[in-house]
Amino acid sequence: MKKLLAILFLGFLWNSSILAEENKEIEKFKQAFKNKQISSEEFDKLIKLDKEKNLNKKKKKKILSLSKKKNKNLAKNFLKKDEDNEIENYQIKELGEPKKISDDFFNKLMKKEFKGCTGFTCKGKKAGKYIYITFNKGPNWSARNSGKMIKAMAMYEVFYAEKLYDARKNIERYKKNNYDKKVDKTLFTKKQDKKKIKSLIGINTARKTMRSSLGMTMETRVEEAITNFWVLGEFLELGKAVKNEKNSESIKERKDLIDAYKLNITALKKKIEDNKLMRENL
Repeated sequence: MKKLLAILFLGFLWNSSILAEENKEIEKFKQAFKNKQISSEEFDKLIKLDKEKNLNKKKKKKILSLSKKKNKNLAKNFLKKDEDNEIENYQIKELGEPKKISDDFFNKLMKKEFKGCTGFTCKGKKAGKYIYITFNKGPNWSARNSGKMIKAMAMYEVFYAEKLYDARKNIERYKKNNYDKKVDKTLFTKKQDKKKIKSLIGINTARKTMRSSLGMTMETRVEEAITNFWVLGEFLELGKAVKNEKNSESIKERKDLIDAYKLNITALKKKIEDNKLMRENL
C-alpha cells in the first residue's frame, strides 16, 4: 500500500512539474502581449504552437515507452527460447566422465598448492582462485611469467574436474529426463540442471583450446593433461626473464627505422596510385 501511494505521489509531482512548465511559457506570452511586444495575432499563434509542441512531446514519450516495452518483450522471448532449447546428447558426452582426482596424485605433483585442503571441493575452489589471480594479470606480467600461465592451465583442469563431479547428479537427471511432473518444482529443477550443464559446456570449450595449444585432445586423460601442463610450467620457471639493457637502444633504433620505412612505402604506393589515376583521366 505504501509503495502504491509513493508511486501515485511521484506521478502527481511529475504531472505537476509538466503543467507548471507549460503555464510558465503561457505566462511569458501573456506578459509580452501585455507589454505590447507582440500583437494579438502573434499571441494566438504562439499559444497554438506551444500546445502543438506539448502534444508532440507527449506522443514521443508514448512511442518511446511502447518501443522500450517491445524491446523488453523481445529480449524476454529470446531468453525464453534459449531456455526451451534442449542440450544435445553429444554435448553432454563431450563433458567427459565425472570423477574425483585422487589425493595421491596431487601429493606427488601439486602438494604445496593444495596445502590445508582435505576434500576435492576445496581443491576445486583453490584452483579457481589460482586461475582468477593468474589470468587477471597484465600482458607484460604474463610474458615474463609464462611458467605460471602454463601452471594455471593445469589448475583449470582441476577446476573443471571438480565442477563436473559436482554436477554429476544434474547431468544424470537431465540425461534420463528424470523429473516428477506431479511436483511443482519440476520445471525449476530442470531449468537449474540445464543452467549448470550449459556453464560446464562453456568451461569445457576453453579447456579444449588450452589442450590443443600443447597438442593434446579431449581424449587425453585428466591426470595426464594436468601433469603435462604442470611439468612444463615448472620447467619454464627454471629460466629467468632478463631485461637486455645493451640491446634495448639498438632495438629501439631499428623499430624507428622500420616505422619510417613503412611510412615511406605507404607514401610511395599512394603516389603511384595518384599518377595512375591522372594518366587514366588524361
